[in-house]
Amino acid sequence: MKRLFVLALAVFMVAAFALPASALENKFGGYMENNFNTYKSLNYRDTGSSDYSTARSRTRLYYTAIIHENLSFINQFEMDTEWGQQDSYGDLGADGINVEVKRSYIDFTAFNTRWEVGTQNFNILRGLLVNDDASGIKASYRGADNFIPAFWWFRLNNGDKGAGDNGQDVDHYTALVNIKMNNMQIVPSVGYLTSNNVAYYSPADATHSAKVYILGVDFNMKMDMVDIVAAAGYEGGQLTDDVDISAYMFNLKGKFKLGKFAIRGEFLYTTGDEVDSNGNPTNADYKGWYYPEQNSTGANYSTSEFVRKGWDWTKVPNAAGANAVAGNGVENRMEAGLGVDFAVSKSWNLMFDYWWLNLAENNETGNSDIGNEFDLKATWSIMKNLKLDLIGAYLLTGDAVKKLSSSDSSDDAYEVSARLRISF
Repeated sequence: MKRLFVLALAVFMVAAFALPASALENKFGGYMENNFNTYKSLNYRDTGSSDYSTARSRTRLYYTAIIHENLSFINQFEMDTEWGQQDSYGDLGADGINVEVKRSYIDFTAFNTRWEVGTQNFNILRGLLVNDDASGIKASYRGADNFIPAFWWFRLNNGDKGAGDNGQDVDHYTALVNIKMNNMQIVPSVGYLTSNNVAYYSPADATHSAKVYILGVDFNMKMDMVDIVAAAGYEGGQLTDDVDISAYMFNLKGKFKLGKFAIRGEFLYTTGDEVDSNGNPTNADYKGWYYPEQNSTGANYSTSEFVRKGWDWTKVPNAAGANAVAGNGVENRMEAGLGVDFAVSKSWNLMFDYWWLNLAENNETGNSDIGNEFDLKATWSIMKNLKLDLIGAYLLTGDAVKKLSSSDSSDDAYEVSARLRISF
């Protein structure tokens, strides 16, 4: 199947170049990055089971066929590998077929209405609800530049023919309005997540229908010296016939720029489900800020470098137990950060961050303190379109991690990484 896909892609690209230049405009772009990473205690324990070093590569290629000014065909392809990974192009011989389709959709405008149809990115509430690729439709009315109403629909799962998924269809509908006023932008939204059988997607281990509504608003304001970004949301309705959901989140970011310096601050709060000393929920209703598969796909919002994914897309730190901390999942988080940027020269930029990391609700140990993280990052612009990033992160673990296990002790954790990337 992969070989057929590569062959079809090659035929498509040859056909695109064969068309007359007057009939089609081709646009290409993308990036390639190589990551070199060393991690100590990704599970916050001193057992050594989560200590490792690795080298990875990721390439993303963009191709857009502009048929005419109101019609485009947009594609994004991805290739990932770990150096030395068997059955991939990172293996000895480098003949692995690892091409993935990230996005492929039609973008056209007619009668002041823009339509985007196919597999594309859906970003709602700045990724704190969802920020991922999915198959669906975006429709927006373009009658005015400063007031754009839109309707989005995408399907998370099609289970009509899949007995393993219990026949479940999972759909997300969102109505939103993009309002622009001078240097401000406000985007209120109303969403509805529904499934006829939520066994695979519910944190409540349920086998009944889900009817979850989401109320949210995005805000950003950009001025000469100050940038402010905020998002807030509420989830209500039913996860199952027997389990209601009531959850909310709030995020505030600010940046103050003064010459070569910039000071950044951020606060994030998302509700979590309350658990007892055995890790079992203490409430009949679900209180966690929820989205299906939020720890692997779906919601995607990173803050700190080590505890969250940061610049490394494959790293998934995880402390075991209820209300665990994992990857870019956004449920049960209370975090605050302070950072400083400094442009040393035209070629060098330094960034320092401090993160105060907590769970919004205590885990089974009765604690919420994940720890304090310190990040130091530097970017060297070697030449145009070629950059080297150097990353160091250190986590002083807190009681929410230290008291999880009596069989072994907790350990402070760190990351040392480098990333060489080209963009075009």
